[in-house]
Amino acid sequence: MTALPTRTGSKKLSTILALPIGKKKISIDDVPIEDVVKGKAAFPLSTFGTFLENEQAEENLLFYRDVDDFKEHFEPGSGTEKPIVAKYIVDGSDYQINIPGPMRVSVVKQAENSADVKETIFDASQDEVLAVMASDKYPRFISTLKTYNLSDKLAQGAFRLGLIIFMIGLLISGIFIGIQFYAINELETRSSPPLETLNNRFWRFLAMPFLMEGIDFMVVAKTRLCPICATAGNNFSLSYGIELSYTRVIYLSIVEIFLKVRSPSKVISVDNQTAISEIAKANIRKRRKYTVLVIFLTFIVQNLIVMLPPDVPKMF
Repeated sequence: MTALPTRTGSKKLSTILALPIGKKKISIDDVPIEDVVKGKAAFPLSTFGTFLENEQAEENLLFYRDVDDFKEHFEPGSGTEKPIVAKYIVDGSDYQINIPGPMRVSVVKQAENSADVKETIFDASQDEVLAVMASDKYPRFISTLKTYNLSDKLAQGAFRLGLIIFMIGLLISGIFIGIQFYAINELETRSSPPLETLNNRFWRFLAMPFLMEGIDFMVVAKTRLCPICATAGNNFSLSYGIELSYTRVIYLSIVEIFLKVRSPSKVISVDNQTAISEIAKANIRKRRKYTVLVIFLTFIVQNLIVMLPPDVPKMF
């Protein structure tokens, strides 16, 4: 990763924003960014971490979380601060964070003697990167959630799932076409009410639910907007960049929506839940126009299947 330039002598973003970290929470749509970076906020699938990774700006979030882990397991003189300094603070490091030059120098100097290192060594740097995220990335992340709610990986999973379901629909259609061929051939030599019943293109419409769902999931993949996931309250993939498969996410979403099951490990405040509901409503509104597209594509595909030979029977 290209090293980020330092901002020597620049004014702290937290001061520019007039939102000093630790005194007043930085919130967008009533969801504090502190809740997001600590894994306590719930969103419909897309995560702040995934968003930053796509933006090639994940170093701030990684640093923030590593510092939290450092504080939780801090032992004086253990030297656990050195890997963090080497990874994020030193000039030219792969994940160099963008902090003022004097702050960088101060942290490096403090880390030279592990025996004197205090638990608060990274506090100023942590506040700074939080302010950086809050000033730019976080507002755009919330705005993005209202536009789409699937990461690239989940979108790929949605396409694979859609393709499988669509192929099942084609297979069902093929089976009934084969049955109709068989019925027509048999009816040439003998009369049979069951065969007359099978000799009907109506049976091909049994594949329509599979064709429609397959097309729907592929449209979901293209638009990266999942209507099922939009109504889910939990962010199933927020935990430190771990992202579940799309089929697993759909399963968890359905369980939550229909069985009202919520993960006990998530801390969801009233403000968070309100914001989630607003984001979900925005997702659903945007999704409605794609519903017409799914119905149209399904109509075209189903009619093409219906028009395939054998010839249309008189009873159709």
